[in-house]
Amino acid sequence: MEISIDQNVWQHCRKAGGYWWYDWAGYLPGKHRAAVRMQPRDGGKKTTSPAIQFQVKLS
Repeated sequence: MEISIDQNVWQHCRKAGGYWWYDWAGYLPGKHRAAVRMQPRDGGKKTTSPAIQFQVKLS
């Protein structure tokens, strides 16, 4: 499993506790977009469009 935030390079995720995780830091406040891709056992890659939106707020 990999993730791309704001259409930057693909970063590897880690699997723990039955979930995939991406440990990230350093993103500026504001809206961002993420896309994820995975490689199923059949060998093909599946990618989401960069439509997963999230917002970073610093307190």
